Amino acid sequence: MDRRILKTKKALKEALRQLLAEKPFEKITVTEICEEANTGRLTFYKYYTDKNSLLEDCFQDIQGKMKERYAILQQSNPDNNFQQSFVNMMDAIMDIASRDSYMISRLFYNSDTLLLYYQFIMRNLESFELHGMQKLNVKYDPHRLNSFFTMGLWGFVYANGPDFDEKETREKARMLIGDLLRSDIFQKD
Repeated sequence: MDRRILKTKKALKEALRQLLAEKPFEKITVTEICEEANTGRLTFYKYYTDKNSLLEDCFQDIQGKMKERYAILQQSNPDNNFQQSFVNMMDAIMDIASRDSYMISRLFYNSDTLLLYYQFIMRNLESFELHGMQKLNVKYDPHRLNSFFTMGLWGFVYANGPDFDEKETREKARMLIGDLLRSDIFQKD
C-alpha cells in the first residue's frame, strides 16, 4: 500500500484514539476526526464509509498486534498446554488493551461499539481454537461458552472502571481462568 495512504489512515486512527480519550464514541463526529487528523472529509470518505468502519479498522490493527504478541508468548509454551495457551491469549489481549485502557473502556458506553468489541474478541477466540488447540470436552455449546468468556473477561477487567490495577487484575484473571479450566465446565457428563 502507498505510504501516503498508510500515513493518512494512521493519522485518522490516532485522531479517533485521541478523541476517545476525551469523550464517548457516539459523541465524536467525522468532522472532529478530520480536524484532529488534519485532513479533509473527502479524504476520510475515500478510505472509510463512516466512523464505525474507522473503528473496525482500528480493531483490525489491534487484532494483528494481539496475534503477534500471542505468538511471542506461545514460544514459552512448546507443548501447547491449553491452560497456558488461554492465559497467553488473555495476556496478549491485556498487553494491547492496557496501553489504552481508558480509551477502550470508553468504547463500551455505546452498545454499537460494545458489539464491535464482542465480535472482535469472538473472532480471536474462534481463531485461537482453530489453530491447533486441543479440543476439550465441554458441557456447554462452545460458541456460548466463548460468548460468556468474552463478556466476562471484559467485565472482570473493567469492573472498577478504566483506572484498574493492571498487575493485580491480570493475576486475578489468571487465577479465575485456571479455576474455570479445572472446573467441570470442560468435562462432559
